[in-house]
Amino acid sequence: MPAVDSIGQIVGLSLLLLGGGMMWLQKATWERAERNARLAAAERDFLRRKLRRRNLVGMIIVGLGVMFVAGAYIEILAISAWWLIGYWFLAGLACLWLTLLAGADMLAAWHFYGKQRDRVQLEELKLRYQARMAEKRAQGEGDSPATDQPTIDDNGSSASSER
Repeated sequence: MPAVDSIGQIVGLSLLLLGGGMMWLQKATWERAERNARLAAAERDFLRRKLRRRNLVGMIIVGLGVMFVAGAYIEILAISAWWLIGYWFLAGLACLWLTLLAGADMLAAWHFYGKQRDRVQLEELKLRYQARMAEKRAQGEGDSPATDQPTIDDNGSSASSER
């Protein structure tokens, strides 16, 4: 009987620790976020979805760890080559699914924080404009605030209030 592949065992155990650690850290982060009463509903929803995605990634990593650990024994006990091919094909599919989930998580974060960045930039533009108008009024250059102040809506388009 051949010896069990020790590198496969080490990789499998490492994946088990990595996946378990990821899920534990996500749980701790979520508990901290739930205690934060200042979170907006949209941000809380995004964090909940992120927790689900990342926990699923952690579970797949744990599953791959189990497959690596068990894979060494299955190679010894395999009756035919088709069992091995099918087993490692499933491991490959799990890796592909893991990659797709990680990509979806990255795109979701990019989209969510991109909208946050746009909102902050719009607010910054509004504040800069208000500061510039206040400075002009203080120097006596501006008209009344009702006539020379354009409005900037939440879409970022600017329209003058003089009509």
